[in-house]
Amino acid sequence: MTPEEQWTSAKPVALERDWASAQPESAARFAPRLGIHRGLPSLPDPSSLDPEQLGALVTDVTGSPLLGTGVRILPDIAMTIGTGGGMAVGKPVGEMIGKAVGRSLMQTVLKPSESKLMRGVGEKAIETTLEKNIGFSQGGAEKLRKMIEPFNTKLESKIAESAATVPENAFNAAINKARVRMRSAPPEESDAFEYAVRAFQNKFYPGGGDLPVQHIQNIKQAYQRSVGPANYGQLSEGQILAHKAIAEGAKDAVEKVIPEAAELNAKMGPLINALSIVEPKALMAGNVSVPSSLAFLPHSPGLAAGLEAARNPWLRSMVARGMYHGGAGIGNVTGAGIGAGIGSVTGRNIARDLVDIYMNPPNQ
Repeated sequence: MTPEEQWTSAKPVALERDWASAQPESAARFAPRLGIHRGLPSLPDPSSLDPEQLGALVTDVTGSPLLGTGVRILPDIAMTIGTGGGMAVGKPVGEMIGKAVGRSLMQTVLKPSESKLMRGVGEKAIETTLEKNIGFSQGGAEKLRKMIEPFNTKLESKIAESAATVPENAFNAAINKARVRMRSAPPEESDAFEYAVRAFQNKFYPGGGDLPVQHIQNIKQAYQRSVGPANYGQLSEGQILAHKAIAEGAKDAVEKVIPEAAELNAKMGPLINALSIVEPKALMAGNVSVPSSLAFLPHSPGLAAGLEAARNPWLRSMVARGMYHGGAGIGNVTGAGIGAGIGSVTGRNIARDLVDIYMNPPNQ
């Protein structure tokens, strides 16, 4: 009997029995590719399967363990990519936010005067205390002094070895610059400024001539101390500006005759500036009343702690430094978590869609 005769004589009942006894795996394996759907055992919906089940289904349908493994690990690959992308975005964003919050908090701690903020001195002090991780305390001030000391020691050594001299006119540029600022000052302050300048000239350059650079360094330090925290409130605004101008002129004169001094002063300058703000504020921090937050301690320790943290400058400075230095890490971790979640979900959805398209081709 020919094959055609055998097929013609076959009974439908026998075909149905053979088909029903077939293993579901074998039937499902060839059904999508052959477009045979009716009469097949029900296949699971890919959208309801997890990655392991999707991989098993693809292996079963295609007969390829390699394809099944690829589908199974697709969400893991996407999660890894998402984690990297999240970290790449999260780190700089977290760093930017952390630094901004840290600067804002530290400004509430140091409270630089309006004039210092306008001149950028206050902002530089805030940046230095955060960069150098300086706490708002006498200990923080002492840490700044220790950081200044090696630079100052090296500078003093260079000056001691020099035979250079400085003329009186070396101070003119700094004094004239300050004199311009005094034009809008009250007359009594302008008079105080000019009086302080004449007093300097009469004391140190009574007959003109030059002074040894060692003497100029002593003048700089003396006039810097005169406007320091120890003499707070003893000078008028005009006198303070004159003394600062003289100190600046002395610094510029030393740097002109000793080139190495410029680099050393550039390293010391931000530290000295920060010290000039941190130290007096830290000294005044002790003049505070007993914290009112203690009244809440028996009733709500958490509230008491929160109120004390809000009013205590030392605690605020600690939080500010933590945010400034930890923002990148926080952003890194947060970005990694968000990226991993998005990547995992995206990878899983892609895997499910690919399996669904394979099992239900669009042209069917």
